[in-house]
Amino acid sequence: MRGRGLPKLLCIVVVLSLAAFLWGGVALAGFSDVTDSHWAKMNIDKMSARGVTGGYPDGTFQPNQTVTQAEAVCMTVRALGLQASSNSLPEVSFPVPEWAKSDIKLAVHHGLLKNNDQFSAYSGASRAWIARLLVRMINKESEAEERLLMPNFTDTYLIPDWAVYYVRVAQDNDLVAGYADKSFKPDQPVTRAELVSFLSRVEKHQPARDLGYITGSIVSVSSSQISITDDDGRSLTFSIPYDFTAYEENKKTTVSQLQRSDRVKLLADGTTLKYLEVSPGQGVSAMLTGTVKKVYPELNAFVIELAGGELRTLYLPGNASLSVVGSTAQGLNALKPGDVVDVTLDASGYVSGIIVNSGTSLGNTGFVYDLDQDAGLLILQLDNDQLKPYTLDDYVNVQVTGARFPTLGDIHTGDKVKLTIENALVTDIELLQAAARLDVTGEVFILNSTLGVLNLEVDGELQVYRLAASVEVTVPGLTGAFLSDIGEGDTVTATVKDGQVVSLAVEGRQSGDMLTATVLAVDTGNRVLTMEDTDKKFMVYDIKREARVKVNGEDASLDDIERDMEVKFRLLDGDIIYLEVDNTIGGTVVSIDEDSLLLVLEKDNGERKTYIMDDSVDINSQDSRNELDEIERGDYAKIEIENDQVAEINLRSSITYLVTEVRENYDRINVEDEDEDSYRLYIRDGVELIIPGISNPDIEDVKEGDLVRATYIGRDLQKVEVTVNVRGEVTSINSYQDSVSIKLFNGTTTSVSFSTGSKVETGGRTYTLLTALAVGDRVDVLENMQGGSTFKVMQKVSGRLSMDGTFNEDYVYLDSGSWAPYKVHDDAYVHDYYGSLTSKSALKSGDNVDLYLLKDVVYELVKR
Repeated sequence: MRGRGLPKLLCIVVVLSLAAFLWGGVALAGFSDVTDSHWAKMNIDKMSARGVTGGYPDGTFQPNQTVTQAEAVCMTVRALGLQASSNSLPEVSFPVPEWAKSDIKLAVHHGLLKNNDQFSAYSGASRAWIARLLVRMINKESEAEERLLMPNFTDTYLIPDWAVYYVRVAQDNDLVAGYADKSFKPDQPVTRAELVSFLSRVEKHQPARDLGYITGSIVSVSSSQISITDDDGRSLTFSIPYDFTAYEENKKTTVSQLQRSDRVKLLADGTTLKYLEVSPGQGVSAMLTGTVKKVYPELNAFVIELAGGELRTLYLPGNASLSVVGSTAQGLNALKPGDVVDVTLDASGYVSGIIVNSGTSLGNTGFVYDLDQDAGLLILQLDNDQLKPYTLDDYVNVQVTGARFPTLGDIHTGDKVKLTIENALVTDIELLQAAARLDVTGEVFILNSTLGVLNLEVDGELQVYRLAASVEVTVPGLTGAFLSDIGEGDTVTATVKDGQVVSLAVEGRQSGDMLTATVLAVDTGNRVLTMEDTDKKFMVYDIKREARVKVNGEDASLDDIERDMEVKFRLLDGDIIYLEVDNTIGGTVVSIDEDSLLLVLEKDNGERKTYIMDDSVDINSQDSRNELDEIERGDYAKIEIENDQVAEINLRSSITYLVTEVRENYDRINVEDEDEDSYRLYIRDGVELIIPGISNPDIEDVKEGDLVRATYIGRDLQKVEVTVNVRGEVTSINSYQDSVSIKLFNGTTTSVSFSTGSKVETGGRTYTLLTALAVGDRVDVLENMQGGSTFKVMQKVSGRLSMDGTFNEDYVYLDSGSWAPYKVHDDAYVHDYYGSLTSKSALKSGDNVDLYLLKDVVYELVKR
C-alpha cells in the first residue's frame, strides 16, 4: 500500500513544476540563466511581467528548453488575456492533461485550437505548428485558407501541407522569420525563449490596452518614481523598484535616460512598475514652456508666449493629430488661450508633444463620477463617457449658486461641474447643474407618473427624482413596457440626465430567448411557478393556459414538475409560454458517502450541491462499474431525481476500439476492444461523429483499421471520435529527458514525451520502462485518458510477394507456402528501401517486402 504514494507524489511535483513554469516567477528579480546579453531577455522579461510565463523554483527560466504543444497553447491563452465568459466551455476531442484542461478548452472556444487539429499535448511544438497558432491569434486564418502564395524559404518543400499557407501568412505579418541561410526549419521544435519572442511579435497586431499595457507620456521621472498621463488623460504615478531595467528599441536602458514627454508602454502591479519600454520614434530636440495666446486650427499652428515675453508660432507636422498630455482632446482642439503648456519639438522643429500644465479648458468640464475627499481624488465623466481623474489641491474653492459657504460636501455624484487646474491640481470647482447625470440603482418606494415623481430607496436612504416627460422603460420579458409595468419593490436602475430620469430598467427579471432556473414551488391550481435563478434571486411567473410543458423530451403537464428541477423556459408578455425539463443533472463527483448515501456533485454550471441517494440507486456504466464503491472523485455523471432522491447514476466512460468493419447501410461500425471482444457502434440518434480534418464527417469517412474513442453516458453512446495517432519509426531515444523522436509516415518528425503513465506494448507484453523501445521500431502512439502515452510496437513480417499489388484492392499476399493474405490500411505508408514513395498497385509478384502490422493490419510496407 505504501508504494502507491510515490507516483502520486511525483505527479504533484510535476504539476507544481508546470505551474511554476507557466505562471510563477517574478520579472523584476530576473532569471539566473538569462543574462543581460541574452538575445531574448527583453521578451522574456516582458512576458514574465504580463504573467504569460514564469521561471522555475530554482530561479531559472531554461530558455533553451523545448515547449510542448500543451504549454504553447496555455501561454498563448494567457498572452491574449482570454477568460471564460461562462461556466460552460466546449469539450475537446483529444486527451488533455488536467493542469492544462481549462486553457485548452478556452483555446478551442476562441478558435486557436480546433478539434480536428493534430494535437499532441506532450509533443514538442514545431515552428510550423506554432506558425498556425500565431496566425489564429491575429484572426488571419481566412487568409491562410485562401491558399494564394507559398512561403519564401529555401526549404518550403519541407513544410507540411496543412501548414504551408499558415507559414506564408505568418511571414507576411512579421510573425515569423527565417534563418541566415533563408531556411525556415518547419519541423524544428520551438524553445521557451523563441516562443515568448513569437508572442511579442503578435503584440503589434493588438491594442496595447487589451493586453494589459498602460500607454502614455512621461510627465516626470526620478530614480524611484515615474508619473505619466495615459491615453485616457489620467494622471498616474508608479514607484520604480531598485535596479529596474527599462527597454528602448529592444535594448536595455536605465531610468536616468528616460525623458519628460517620452511615449512609454508599461506594466504595473498596483502602483509598482513591473515593465517599461519607450515607444520608438519619439526623439526630442527641444522643449519650450509658455502660455497659449492664439490657436489657428486651419493652419495646424498655435502661438505661445515664452518667459520674458517672446512670442513663438509653432506648427504640427502635416495633418498630425497629437495626443495632448493633460487633456482627453486631440491636437489643437485641446488648447485654448491661457493654457500653460510644455511643448516638445522634433529635429525638424515641428511639435512632437504637448503637455497642458494648467488651464480651464473644456476638457475639465464634466459630471462627477466619484469624489473621494480622503484620497484627494475627483473622477469626472466627460461628454464622451470617458472617466478622467484629478488630484485635489489641499484647499479647493467651491462655487455653488445659492450657498453662502459651499464646501466639497456640497458636490455630489451626478453633478455637472467645471474645474480650474493649476500645476496639475484642482484649485476651483464650479457647480453648473446639480444631479445633471447619474445612474442610480435602488428599490422603488413610490412611482407616481401623474406627478412625475420617483422615490427610490438607495443604500437605506430615500431619494426623490423628477421624471422626464418621456421615460424609456425596460422590463425583461416585455416588449413596449410602460411605467405602469413597474411596481413598488422592483429593483430598478434610473438614468438621470439634466436633473431628470430619462430611463428606467428593471433588474432581476430575466429575459432572453431561453431562460434557466431551479424550481422552488409549483401551484398547479393557479398555474404559478416559483423559481430561483443562478444569482439566488426569487422569480414568480404565471404560466399561460396554452403553454407547452416537456419533460425529458416528452409532452407533460404541470403535475410532472417538482421542486429542485432545473427548468428552461420562454416568456411571452411576462408569462411562461414554454417550459422544458431535463430530469437529469450533469456534473462532476466531488465526494460520495456510501454509508450516509450522500453524493456531492459540482454541476455543469459550477454550483456544488449535496444529494441524498436512494438505498437502491441504479448505477450504469459502459466500463462495467455498477457499485457505489466503484465511483471515484472526478468522475462525470448524470443523475436522475425521483421523490427528491437520486434514483439513477449514469457514469461517463471512454473506451478505445479498433475498427474491424464499417457497415454504411446500417450506420454501424464494428469494433474490437483490447481483449478482442466485439461491439457495434451505431452512428445515429444524436451520436456525434468526430474525425480530425473533416468538418462534417459521415460514417463512410471511418476506415477499417482506425482507432476510435467511444464516449458513453451510462450505457448510451454519446460520441465516437477517430483518434489522431502518431505513427512512424523511432529515430532516437532520450533517456535523460524521457522523450522519443519519431519520423512520422507523412515524412515529418515529432517528439513524444514518455511521461508518467506511459507504457510500451510489444510482443504481447506491456512494459512501463522506456528501455522497452528501440531505435528502428515502428510504433503507433496513443495518448492515454489518464495521462502518458501508449507506444504500440508493430510486428515486422518479411517475405516475397506471391501476387501483384493489383491482384486484390485490400490485401497483399506473401509466398510462405500458403499465400498468406495481409490486410493493408487505406493510409498505409508504402515506399522503397530508400524512402521514395510508391503505391501498392506498383508492387509486383516476387518483390521482397517488409510489412509492419498492428492487429494484423499493415500500416507500413517497405519494398527491399
